[in-house]
Amino acid sequence: MAYTFGRGTVDDVVDLARQRVVFQRGQDVIIDDEPALTAELVDYFESQLDSGVIAFLARDEATRQVATARDLHLARLELAATRSGLELYERLGFTVEHTGHVPMELALSDQ
Repeated sequence: MAYTFGRGTVDDVVDLARQRVVFQRGQDVIIDDEPALTAELVDYFESQLDSGVIAFLARDEATRQVATARDLHLARLELAATRSGLELYERLGFTVEHTGHVPMELALSDQ
């Protein structure tokens, strides 16, 4: 997955807070109340970004694509996610469709 990095601004405080929570989870930090921690981090970044604190934000290609789709006022996006990408896409707002249909495939050659 391709990432772009940039300096976070006050407009990015929610994304910066979410990124920090994901980082802490990845470090096996036990988070008792994730919504409260996220809100606390949002408050922190809002008050500190213009006071000398610098925070960098990693944006992945999927995040940019969702933003572009919103800018284009598209009605919906569909994707076929891998299990490893499921958490990322759910954080972006995608939901799992429970249609009752099971995706299937028949390989007709060994190639």
